[in-house]
Amino acid sequence: VESYYRETLRADERDAWLRFLGGLNYDCTNDELVINEFQAYMCTETVMWARGGGGSKSGKKKGASGDNDQLLSMQAAFNRHVGEAGCVPQPAPSVCRTRCMFET
Repeated sequence: VESYYRETLRADERDAWLRFLGGLNYDCTNDELVINEFQAYMCTETVMWARGGGGSKSGKKKGASGDNDQLLSMQAAFNRHVGEAGCVPQPAPSVCRTRCMFET
């Protein structure tokens, strides 16, 4: 995941990711956290970006960076890469019936 994040994502994609995390008040200076959350969101997020951002607080959408289309595209590319690289365990993992994005 780290090599994918650093070597495959374009600079504008990493910037979009950092804007998204920053909008959710993550510490974007912590590289380990940024990359760990990249994997977590890319593998599991199914609703937030399609709705235009995170949850609401005081009428303002958290994580609504305006980058949702780009984040969805990044997610699709990441999960294609993971699937093609044979990195997906079988059966694909799930938590409380929440399936990973690469599950078929």
